[in-house]
Amino acid sequence: MSISGNDSNVIGTSFTPNPDPAIINYGTGTIIVIWNQSFLSGGEFESRLVSFSFNENDRSVNHVGYVRSTGTGTDVVPTSAYSYSLDCGDNPIPCLSIILDVTQQQVTFNSTTLAVVADSGNDATAVIVMTGTLSW
Repeated sequence: MSISGNDSNVIGTSFTPNPDPAIINYGTGTIIVIWNQSFLSGGEFESRLVSFSFNENDRSVNHVGYVRSTGTGTDVVPTSAYSYSLDCGDNPIPCLSIILDVTQQQVTFNSTTLAVVADSGNDATAVIVMTGTLSW
């Protein structure tokens, strides 16, 4: 999957998840899929995460999120964090760019725009655009 935007020189221009995403089924129709991509080098780490939730009953998309964090050693608190989000309940028009295929267990993002999460600890500066397909 490709990522573009002002922060892509820091957060990366592509996302290739580790195998076996986490799948959370709340038993109420809501399914959350979480893909992770991790890099370790010496005492430093970088983690990139895409989260996606949908309703399996009506096959509607609920939310998409992207987080990139870095840190050193065994610190729990990251040294940097970039966080982006799209809530389809609050902002349904951009979600029209998302194609959900529950049968094939995949979601396709067609130039889907995610906004900066309003958080004082967020280093993100501008929206990002995700393009590509992820499977679970």
